Amino acid sequence: MIVTIVSDAEGAEAFSELIQSVAAKALAFCGAKIDASVELLIVCDEEIAQINGRTRGIQRPTDVLSFPMIDWKAPADKDVWRFLDLSMEKDPETGKVLLGDIVISIDTARRQAQEFGHGLMRETAFLFLHGMLHLLGYDHQNSEQEDAMRAAQRQILDSLGVTRED
Repeated sequence: MIVTIVSDAEGAEAFSELIQSVAAKALAFCGAKIDASVELLIVCDEEIAQINGRTRGIQRPTDVLSFPMIDWKAPADKDVWRFLDLSMEKDPETGKVLLGDIVISIDTARRQAQEFGHGLMRETAFLFLHGMLHLLGYDHQNSEQEDAMRAAQRQILDSLGVTRED
């Protein structure tokens, strides 16, 4: 699993090891035995507002956006990977399956970390995981999906020892 982090934000490289661990745990949690890649773009509120406006028609900042390469027809299911055609699009340079892109606003992450009383590392890990689960087919369009996504987030972060105090 490769996560490429693209950022001008000071200190973004400090997130690299944790982000790689979160990505690997998310893949394992979903039962995805694939060699995959994800690009993480860490931007400011102004940049994410522009992306949000262009892609979703919502002209304001948000904390995280995800852009899956897999067109999921149903909510994520651990068994789906048995049936998924792994001839899906691959990075020509690495041969890894392209799961998609995740964009995080570092400005919003900082505010939310302060608001929720935990560190920026924990908030960034949570936001990345949220985006990663979207790339893996999870959603929160209804309460059942939201409960499943929250349970997955909690289980994955707990398994990494990433707590609200971090």
